[in-house]
Amino acid sequence: MKTSKDLYWQNDQTPASRRFDDIYFSTDDGLMESRHVFLTGINAPEIWQNKARFTLLENGFGTGLNFTLTCQAWLKSAAPDAHLTYIATEKYPLSKADIDRALSHWPELDTEKQALLNSTPPQNEGFHQRHLFEGRITLLLLMGDSAAMLNELDARVDAFYLDGFAPSRNPDI
Repeated sequence: MKTSKDLYWQNDQTPASRRFDDIYFSTDDGLMESRHVFLTGINAPEIWQNKARFTLLENGFGTGLNFTLTCQAWLKSAAPDAHLTYIATEKYPLSKADIDRALSHWPELDTEKQALLNSTPPQNEGFHQRHLFEGRITLLLLMGDSAAMLNELDARVDAFYLDGFAPSRNPDI
């Protein structure tokens, strides 16, 4: 399993991949970019209103920014007894230290970031399930090749977040 040895930092704050010669999020405003592309892209939070269960699949977990943003939106807008299942694939997982550093620019995500860091599984290939926020959110990380992991998954998915890397730089995903 490859780890984050291919990671480097642009301007000492934006994580980037040497392997794909691409950034993990916008150097201008990664938080705004993720809100617009992913949350607004699926019409959240409206898409999950009045649903007891909602499943979202992200192809490429990366820094966990989309996960933390989605958790925050879910906890603020979904019914208190509603349940979110967040499934994500990741072939090259980042270390806890790199996730912490990448998300440290947004103190408004500290609660969600800490929950993620406290639940981050070892970087072993396979399915890793974690329950967060008193069971309101389940994170299922599929660590390994996206196509292989998704072939083993049996799930009904309500919405998708597709990998943010430029397709020309990471065509396999």
